[in-house]
Amino acid sequence: NTTDYEVSSFKRYAKDTGITPIQAWSILYAKHQSAIWRFVRNRRLESESIESRIIDSLNYLLLLAALVKDLEEEGTK
Repeated sequence: NTTDYEVSSFKRYAKDTGITPIQAWSILYAKHQSAIWRFVRNRRLESESIESRIIDSLNYLLLLAALVKDLEEEGTK
């Protein structure tokens, strides 16, 4: 499952850097959100199309939901 792979990537990154998986997610998500805000303010495109950034942002939100679900499940164990 791609989502499981992506969630495990956040968990590995978090472990390697000494932060939580959700903090790792937020650092990577901020890049996409920042690009969208720059587009909204300046109507300028950067390295990726705005459509690509929007789709990536939606995917990151789904990954956050998966991270939250994992966190909730870990809390019940």
